[in-house]
Amino acid sequence: MKRVAAILLALAMAVPFASCATNDPSKNPGTSARSTTEAQKADGTTKTPGSSSTPDNPETPDDRTVFALNGSSAWVKKLDPRMEATADGIPCDWSASGIEFVATGKGDMTFALTVTTNMGAGKEGCFFRAYVDGAAYLNGESAYYEVKKGDATITLKNLPEGTHTIRLVKVTGYTLANTMLKSVSFDGTVAETAPAAKNLLLEFVGDSICCGWGVIVDHKGAYSDQDATMAYPYLIAEAMGADLSVMALSGQGLTVGNPGIFAGYKYASPNRSMKTEYSFARKADYSILNVGTNDAFQNLSAADFEAKLKAFIAVVREKNGLSYNIEASYTPYGDTGIVAIYFSSDHSNAEQCIELIEGQLHKLRTVPLTARQLSMAKKQFIAQLAISSESNESYMLGAGKSLLVHDGIDTMEQVYAKVRALTARQLTEVAEEVFSDMSRLIYK
Repeated sequence: MKRVAAILLALAMAVPFASCATNDPSKNPGTSARSTTEAQKADGTTKTPGSSSTPDNPETPDDRTVFALNGSSAWVKKLDPRMEATADGIPCDWSASGIEFVATGKGDMTFALTVTTNMGAGKEGCFFRAYVDGAAYLNGESAYYEVKKGDATITLKNLPEGTHTIRLVKVTGYTLANTMLKSVSFDGTVAETAPAAKNLLLEFVGDSICCGWGVIVDHKGAYSDQDATMAYPYLIAEAMGADLSVMALSGQGLTVGNPGIFAGYKYASPNRSMKTEYSFARKADYSILNVGTNDAFQNLSAADFEAKLKAFIAVVREKNGLSYNIEASYTPYGDTGIVAIYFSSDHSNAEQCIELIEGQLHKLRTVPLTARQLSMAKKQFIAQLAISSESNESYMLGAGKSLLVHDGIDTMEQVYAKVRALTARQLTEVAEEVFSDMSRLIYK
């Protein structure tokens, strides 16, 4: 019975590892509140972004402290891990990118930033949204803070005295404008550490659909008609309590545009540099690809698109995956046996892979499988036994081993019955015995 249990445990380990690095959001859904998506006026109507105004550039009063925003700002959380801070500032280029931090103070809070764009007259700017303690912080009657090309400021007026979580989000798409946050000034202090990362990171890769084009007013091709916080990637991330990365290029596809989604994916911000690749230091738990719309407009054949998509998926898997290959096996002998777990990975991912495997082993030793998990493992194991028994050679070799070691041969139905009779508690007991002290061999 222990041999059968050990085989089943090896199978249970091998099947779910693809999701080992993903935490269940229902167990720790995060604490960020759902943000509002429109500014409500006193009469209940809403204000569109086209009517918001740009705050005047104020001089920093003597009672304000200026906090630089750059690669040394450990108290700041970058909403999009792809936006890697530099000595010059924190870039906010992609849709829904921005910063979050905890501050204690009162009065006006002013962000200094620079805006770059190659768009024509009337389109040389972008919009941000601000949130204080999870709720939208209005710019007068509007939900939007508009900034124009060049040096600019965003001022949150009259913050109530106290400790607040501040979030500033760029809602305009990547292809329209890129921004660099330089500093924030206010009468108060900032927390020593940044808000914690959420358990999940969702990566959305796509085009204008992910950017939120046209979600506000008629599609005019200007930044006044889009809001990434009203697009489905942001809404899904908020609902799941997840961090978000939106690598979306409006009007572009896998094979369309400059640089195009495929070519641009490996860079943190291709508009800034096509020389330094993005580190993928934090890997996405889920990558959602929303591509093909703009490729279809270029008369790309289905076969060509399929080939390009498969190649792109391989790149996404390589950049975000921890292991190239992982498997578990069980080899029985007359008086003992071997349960082995094998994986291959980059050196930089090896320790994390080991931690995840050990975490799963600890779970098998301490937490019984659910009824559904046990049923699925049994069904798969029985199916594998049935397939292997179709080979006369494999069946006779197995029967010969059983006769030599156990002085008897079970029919396949007897083997299936033994598998079906196993309980979750028995598996946990065997796991505690087998996995309590495993050796380790690492090839470098």
